[in-house]
Amino acid sequence: MGNALRFLHGHCCKPAAAGDSDSLGPHGVSAATVGVSALAHDLFHFEITSQVPEGLSKHVVSSKNAQANWYRKLVEAWKEAKPPPKAPEEAARLVIQTLKRHQKADVEGLLAFYCLPLVQVSAGDPNIIA
Repeated sequence: MGNALRFLHGHCCKPAAAGDSDSLGPHGVSAATVGVSALAHDLFHFEITSQVPEGLSKHVVSSKNAQANWYRKLVEAWKEAKPPPKAPEEAARLVIQTLKRHQKADVEGLLAFYCLPLVQVSAGDPNIIA
């Protein structure tokens, strides 16, 4: 399902007409939040199966083992987030802060995989996980 959400996001990510950006699709997911939904789904799937999403390797250079380590960290960070991220910027901050010690290109690739924006993260930002 995560792959399906990313596919739909690729087709829905085109600039919308004024007022259309908040409209919900048939599953209650807007074009703006489909990447967050895909990330949440993939984290849940990883927690059950320990498998990273197919296609991620096309966006990052690290090994499958390294990717699995990221997802372990992200699952924990997602669970600790109160409330969990709902907006793309919130999810991007969580990813960046959680994986701050990893290669910049890999973090950017992971964000691109979920169509999440590259955001600035400061140490004092109340919206990030420490």
